[in-house]
Amino acid sequence: MSGKAVIDKVPVERWQKAQSWEKDFWENAQKARARLFKNQLWRLLSVFGAVPKYRGDDSNRWWKEQFQDYAFLPSRIENAIEAGCGPYTNIRLMLDRTHFDHLVLSDPLIRSYARFRLTFVADMYAQVACVLDDHPLEQLPYASDTFELSVMLNVLDHVQDAVKCMENLVRVTKPGGIM
Repeated sequence: MSGKAVIDKVPVERWQKAQSWEKDFWENAQKARARLFKNQLWRLLSVFGAVPKYRGDDSNRWWKEQFQDYAFLPSRIENAIEAGCGPYTNIRLMLDRTHFDHLVLSDPLIRSYARFRLTFVADMYAQVACVLDDHPLEQLPYASDTFELSVMLNVLDHVQDAVKCMENLVRVTKPGGIM
């Protein structure tokens, strides 16, 4: 090791600035996707199976490959949460392996993401098929031992306190659950 300290906490002001940057980034990406009737074309192509139903990916398909297409998941999960789900979620790519009775999509920016067109988040929210939680992971409001599946991919570089986030995710995951 090079002797450099690992930074696992950042000041709240720095985190807030990063959240603002991230919100602007994803909103601008959505605007670019919608230009020149591209969303309408996407919707039409998806009806014929030429493109996926949902638009956008933030390395989610890469993560799916790294976890062997989530083959380890059971066919049914009662309670699941994706912490730091972002605008496109990893959990959407688990649906060909498992069914979620109750799903929580958690991200401080989730309310913005729910307005994005042609996304899993927007679709699940419109169908009232998930709960949107906009708490930072450090303040996760769920009781201990709530979720059989807790997903968190590519998140710790976006938080204020990485140790607290890990503690919270472990806390809300049921004993014997998958994290």
